[in-house]
Amino acid sequence: MQGEITPKGLKASLGKRVEVIAFGLAYVGRLEKIDMKNGTIKIVDRKDYVILEIERIEAFRHV
Repeated sequence: MQGEITPKGLKASLGKRVEVIAFGLAYVGRLEKIDMKNGTIKIVDRKDYVILEIERIEAFRHV
């Protein structure tokens, strides 16, 4: 998925392996959680994880 990031598109990606570009860095892992109230997503890769603000996402795709 590329282009505009929508809640529907994010929900369809839950549990899937994704690559997210934010702050000029690439984050790769499984999309574990979407928090629309706080506007964040959680990406997990083994024991590491990152929580990113949805509005900071520059690119998003399945890998």
